[in-house]
Amino acid sequence: MLMKRTFYLYLIITIAIYSKLNADTTLMNQLRSYNTPNPSYRDSNLSLRERLTNWFPNHFVIYIDNHYYLSTPRVNDIRSDFYIKYNVFSNRNSVIPDTTAYFTEDYIRFRNNETIPANGLSNNDFYDIKNQLAWLTVLFRAVGSPLPDVMLTTYDEVETYVIVNEYNLRQKVILPSFTETMKKLNHFYQGYTSYFQMNEIIKINNRIEFYGTMFLKNHASNDTDFVDVRFHTNRQNQIDLIMFFIYRNI
Repeated sequence: MLMKRTFYLYLIITIAIYSKLNADTTLMNQLRSYNTPNPSYRDSNLSLRERLTNWFPNHFVIYIDNHYYLSTPRVNDIRSDFYIKYNVFSNRNSVIPDTTAYFTEDYIRFRNNETIPANGLSNNDFYDIKNQLAWLTVLFRAVGSPLPDVMLTTYDEVETYVIVNEYNLRQKVILPSFTETMKKLNHFYQGYTSYFQMNEIIKINNRIEFYGTMFLKNHASNDTDFVDVRFHTNRQNQIDLIMFFIYRNI
């Protein structure tokens, strides 16, 4: 009888451990879900400045030369600042990021004077990619607010891999769209402050690759997630593959 009880106890413990190891984490559940709420219409009755102040409570919102500049102290020396255009004819509804970008032979520069090192790009490559990089930088720095849903207005078919490392688990999901992936991540991280930088742009085998680093900080709990994101383009300089490596609660 004792051996029988011991066996059943061992079986119950084994099943519990197996279930824990194979259960989806909270983030993975969000990524696998079908329905994602859209917060983009939140505060639509407010002025643009009031909306930005509500959406980015940890940022300073400063009006400069017909733009709103949002800035907050860095985390791990990574920035979270960006510009929003101000439309005097539609001061309530237009939340349009400024994606102004310039280039030289070895870097791309954004409106906030941030520079991204570049290697092996032609002039055509720079023209093709510079505004995409500026747009992506604002998008990632706005994660945790309604702004990404405002920016993500079209559907794409860019295959996106997401690898989540949490509770000593490493889980992977492949989503058929970057837009879908970002909306799900944005919903999961509502209320966090995102810090992001593009690290490098290089051209290898006639294709452009670039890499970004992101920290997502919950100021209420002081928890921080780390994200390594990688992009790959086809020969026409169109993004055709994206990979996220997410490390929870670092």
